[in-house]
Amino acid sequence: LGGGVLTVARPSRPTRLRQEARLRFAQRLSRWSEACSKVENVRIACERVEERRAERSAATTIQVGPDMSTSRPEKEGYEPSKEKTGGPSEAAYEDRDVAVATGVPLYSIDGRPFMYRPVDTEPVERHWDGHLLQCWGSECSLLGWLVCCVVMWVPCLAYGRNMDQALRKSFLWQAVLYFVLAMGFQSLVNAMVEITCPFKTWERMDASGQLVEVMHRSCLKYHYARAAFYPLYFVGIIYFAYRRNEVRERFNIAGSSLGDFLSWFCCASCALCQETRTIALYIKDGNWIGRRDANSGYGTLPSQDSSPDSSPDPYRPPEATAPPSLEPTHLYSNQV
Repeated sequence: LGGGVLTVARPSRPTRLRQEARLRFAQRLSRWSEACSKVENVRIACERVEERRAERSAATTIQVGPDMSTSRPEKEGYEPSKEKTGGPSEAAYEDRDVAVATGVPLYSIDGRPFMYRPVDTEPVERHWDGHLLQCWGSECSLLGWLVCCVVMWVPCLAYGRNMDQALRKSFLWQAVLYFVLAMGFQSLVNAMVEITCPFKTWERMDASGQLVEVMHRSCLKYHYARAAFYPLYFVGIIYFAYRRNEVRERFNIAGSSLGDFLSWFCCASCALCQETRTIALYIKDGNWIGRRDANSGYGTLPSQDSSPDSSPDPYRPPEATAPPSLEPTHLYSNQV
């Protein structure tokens, strides 16, 4: 205090280590408590969501009266329960389960469909887009011309995409397979012909001094090489016709197996154009998203202002009717 220097003793190393350890432990404890509080908040929020969902489902329950089962076609061997006097009957819920959510909703509750009209399970006969020789399509659209150009220049890519979209096959493998079956064999045969029987005629001089042709285009090797191509060509035609038949049967397209083979045998490019155009228009990711044929609106929902059917709908609940008005004219109509 008398002008001297104030010095503070520095804690030793063990003391500093203990202080740092206590500080780290306190920080970890605080983080752990925060995590526990967050988990508890999430659990409470989930419970509240479940409670609200239960309240909402209880509030949107339909109460149509005890006679709901009388307006529905009773199933064989079904006897309605006599103990229940209110709410939908068991037959109503059973019919609702049968009418799976794949058709058109009949009515909704708070914007959510409650019942669905069961769809027709009969297979629908579809058709290829355009005839076999209509390489540009039935409507001569830009897509038809584009498909025709792609099939003409890079048919292997068009075939690979068809198998990928329709049958969910590997795009690369199917493209390579088409190249090998349709183009690779022909290129190999042409190379063999060029090696064995070149266009130029080779001549040599014999012992008598005359020029003799050694090899020319009319040699037997040329005919053998060309004849070897046709069996390989038939292998490709059979494979492509089999895939066309598989696509046709999967999507219920009109035709026959013989027609598929003749289509590829007579005009392979035309058959590939027809398949590519149909798959590009109506098929996506292995599902038919287009229409039945060119003259029907398949895949579109019926308009809301369309006239209802004359036949009663067994899946629609009974409509509430107002009681008859009791006016004096009704009460004394028999005495007039």
